[in-house]
Amino acid sequence: TLISTKRSTLRFHEDTVLARQFDNTVWTQHPVKEWNQEQVIQWAKKHEGISDEVTGILENNEINGMELLALGREDLKEMGIKRTGTLALVMKAIRDLQRESHGNVTFIEQSPYCFGKIIDQLRLQAMPLDNNDDMSPFYIDASELDQFKKVVDFYFPGELSAKIGLVNGGESNIILIEQVLKKERIN
Repeated sequence: TLISTKRSTLRFHEDTVLARQFDNTVWTQHPVKEWNQEQVIQWAKKHEGISDEVTGILENNEINGMELLALGREDLKEMGIKRTGTLALVMKAIRDLQRESHGNVTFIEQSPYCFGKIIDQLRLQAMPLDNNDDMSPFYIDASELDQFKKVVDFYFPGELSAKIGLVNGGESNIILIEQVLKKERIN
């Protein structure tokens, strides 16, 4: 199942895991393999896990984007990065960059049912309405409830789940479809 939506909808709540996954800086930059040495240095300076010392080593070795993507642990050691923790942080940053540079299509391996419910809620919140305080409840099939909660907890951990309306005014904002059908049968 393919679900398509605007990146701005996915980034509606900027401090969530989902928003970071679709960060505009990742989507609008030049392909990493085309970076010149200065762009590599700019990336290193902005990256939280890369020290000024490592940035200097990349600069002294005149590393460009293609070379950066090809660097391995042994290469970094040869360049003068010796500390294990520093090596691990730089390798993680390079792996993240490699993953991000594979194109603009992002596949999210989650239940289409559960992720679709989240997308629907984000679309509603992104609409310019007069009163967006009362969030629509999630109507969830009971058989999907556990999986739905896991998906929400992954993308909106802890108190962030309230931002998409999983909790509204301290109360659960999930209504089981079975409960609605049961009430309709009684009436």
